[in-house]
Amino acid sequence: MRKLLLTAFLLAALASLAGCASQSSVPGGPLPATVPGLAEGVHFAGGDGSSQEHAVIVLGATEPTGVEAEYLWLRVQYPGYKLIRQGLIQGKDGKSFDILEFSTPDGAKHSVYFDITDYFGKM
Repeated sequence: MRKLLLTAFLLAALASLAGCASQSSVPGGPLPATVPGLAEGVHFAGGDGSSQEHAVIVLGATEPTGVEAEYLWLRVQYPGYKLIRQGLIQGKDGKSFDILEFSTPDGAKHSVYFDITDYFGKM
C-alpha cells in the first residue's frame, strides 16, 4: 500500500512539473499578470517579450508608471539583471515598443520588447 501511495505521489509531482515547464519560455516562470509594487491598475498581458510579435503588453499605465512596470517585470523575470540600454521603436503596425537590452548575472545578453502603445504619449 505504501509503495502504491508513493508511486501515485511521484506521478502526480512529475505531471505537475511537466505542466509548469511547458507554460512559459521566460526564465523566471510564467508571465505574471501583476508584480508586487506595481501602480494600481497596471498589469501585463501578451507574450514573453522575445519579439514585437511576442511583446510583453503593459496595460493600465501612464508614462511614469509604465516605465516603472517594465523594470519591475525585469526584476521578477531576470533577477540581478544589468541594463545595457533602452530604446523606443515604432512597429510596422503603428504600435510603440520599448526594447530593453540587458545582461544577466551569468553574462548572457538579452532583449525584451514591451508594447507600450496603451500608455505611450499619454501623461
